[in-house]
Amino acid sequence: MKLRFAQPIVVILLLVVVAYADNWPQWRGPNLNGLSGEKNLPSRWSPEENIVWKLPLPSWSGSTPIIWRDLIFLNVAEGDNLSLWCVNRKKGDVLWKSPLGSWQREDAQAKHVVAFAGH
Repeated sequence: MKLRFAQPIVVILLLVVVAYADNWPQWRGPNLNGLSGEKNLPSRWSPEENIVWKLPLPSWSGSTPIIWRDLIFLNVAEGDNLSLWCVNRKKGDVLWKSPLGSWQREDAQAKHVVAFAGH
C-alpha cells in the first residue's frame, strides 16, 4: 500500500485535548509503543469536529510531530529543502523555522526524523 501525501494543502489537525497531552518527544511517543496515557480523548474527529486549529504547509511532512510542553516541532519540505518548524501548540502560529538542508524525497522519511531531548 502506498502512502499518499496531499501536497499543496497538507494541514496539521490537532484535537482539543492536545493542549493538555503529555510530551511526545520521538516517533511512537514517550515509551516507543505508540500509546498515550491520556484519558477521555475524542474517538472521532473531522475537519470541523474536535479541531483547535489548522496549519497549511507548503508541501508534505514525512515524520512524526514532536510535542514538548507548548511547542510542536515539524520537519517540512519547502521546495528542495527541508526545514524544522517550531509551532505554538495552543494557537498554531509558526514561531520559527530552521533549515535542515536539501533532501531527496525517496529517503526523507528515513534520514530526517526529528527527536527532542527536552530541557
